[in-house]
Amino acid sequence: MIILDFSEGSCDSPAEWTGTEWGFNTDDCGLNGGSFWTVADCTGNRKYAPLPITQVTPGNVVADHTALITGATRPVVSEQVLITLRASTAVTQEAYTCTASPMFLVVPEY
Repeated sequence: MIILDFSEGSCDSPAEWTGTEWGFNTDDCGLNGGSFWTVADCTGNRKYAPLPITQVTPGNVVADHTALITGATRPVVSEQVLITLRASTAVTQEAYTCTASPMFLVVPEY
């Protein structure tokens, strides 16, 4: 038996956790206007989306830095974003060893 992707939300419209699935949350409060949280200031219950690495078309944004970086603003140093993975299974799910190698690509936007 496999664990399916979180089906209640998407990266553009995350949803509160339900069911027995596999998904992620980000603490990047600016991502999609704070939509990964139930309250606008990134508090309240977390919301989740399917993992981009399991989707047919990769490339969903899990964190971003929207402010323009110039010589006047200095480079971004030690900016950290916490990506939380979550999986829930039915109590009848057999034990199974799962391995994955997620890859995150940081791309400057010009």
